[in-house]
Amino acid sequence: MSDDQPAHTPTPVQPAGGWAAAPAHQIAWGKLIAHRLYQARRHLQVKQGDVFSLRSVSSRLGRSPTWLSNLENGHRRIEVTVLRTLAVVYGVAASDLVSEPSTDDDRSMYDAWVRRAEAAAAESARLDALEEAQRKQQGR
Repeated sequence: MSDDQPAHTPTPVQPAGGWAAAPAHQIAWGKLIAHRLYQARRHLQVKQGDVFSLRSVSSRLGRSPTWLSNLENGHRRIEVTVLRTLAVVYGVAASDLVSEPSTDDDRSMYDAWVRRAEAAAAESARLDALEEAQRKQQGR
């Protein structure tokens, strides 16, 4: 497979304000892409061994294993250049990594991430409102 860029690529990267400030679907999208990166590397590691270990791949990228692990777990911003580089290293099309959820597993994970992000946003809003109410009460 090649790393051809699709005609339209939805924004797969973490927003500048961090995932906490992102809409639920954007969070889920980033998590899905991160999971696909993990799956691609693990599939190759099982087939070809240590050449695709976390340590080996991160070394080829000039990064630490922790950095790559955080990327694969959705805790680090996925830059487009990194996405393209990993697609080439893994021998997959970058467009496959950023495509819409196509399998039942992808859809299930995506939906679960959306629900978690929405719940986190609602909890954050509730806590902000509580904090504001407490500030107002203390100001009396």
